[in-house]
Amino acid sequence: MTKTTQIKKIVEFFRTHSWITQRDADFLGIKRLASRVWDMKQLGYVFIDEYIKVENADGTTSYVKRYSIVSDPVAILRKRFNNG
Repeated sequence: MTKTTQIKKIVEFFRTHSWITQRDADFLGIKRLASRVWDMKQLGYVFIDEYIKVENADGTTSYVKRYSIVSDPVAILRKRFNNG
């Protein structure tokens, strides 16, 4: 799966979800979410991220990073041209 295809899947995921974790990305077939987030930042997307505590199948806990999109390039352009 290409980077572009993976980015499209992430954007589509955000249409119905407010955040994404690597676990979610695995379900989408994306094994390197942090790399795709970096790629998307280079394209103009703005993210916030935080670590959250999750329970593992064996009952132990781990911390995973989750990402939320704050703004995307299309929204930025809309705002710029609607206010300009």
